[in-house]
Amino acid sequence: MLYSKMCMSNLQNFKKVLFISLIPIFLLFSSSCVFKNHRTNYFVSGSYFGLDAYHETVSCSLTITSIDKDSYSNSNGINVVFDSVTKSYFSLEFSIKIAEDESVNYSFVNLSDRTRGENTNVFYIDENNVLVRPHATKRGLAYLTNYYSIEIIDTNILPFDSFFNLYIEE
Repeated sequence: MLYSKMCMSNLQNFKKVLFISLIPIFLLFSSSCVFKNHRTNYFVSGSYFGLDAYHETVSCSLTITSIDKDSYSNSNGINVVFDSVTKSYFSLEFSIKIAEDESVNYSFVNLSDRTRGENTNVFYIDENNVLVRPHATKRGLAYLTNYYSIEIIDTNILPFDSFFNLYIEE
């Protein structure tokens, strides 16, 4: 009888320890961090301006405008993108100012999401291998506004490699 009471007591203690040790695992799996899509960099409508990181005399501007699905479909893939994070459609107008009197308008052709996995930065590549990477994130506690920028990395638009980091004009 004493032996069976000790066994029952040990079994109850084991159940308590097991239950307590499973609580953190349960909390981990029930939190949104495990199942949430962390792809937070998405397109934001607005006018952006930037300089080429390699050639600071080269400037550029990008205008992003929200459009409907019909406008996207009718564009034949020219200067439009489907944002795979927000499930929205946008038109893009990209202009590069090489010199005071010389500028180039670039047309993105069939920009498509080339991201691998849900927890990675989103980026898009067009048929000419020009990479477009939107950034839309919180700046942190020190800043009360959001941060929006676009990276455009290219080896085909200009006769030299270029890396544009554009920031929204507010």
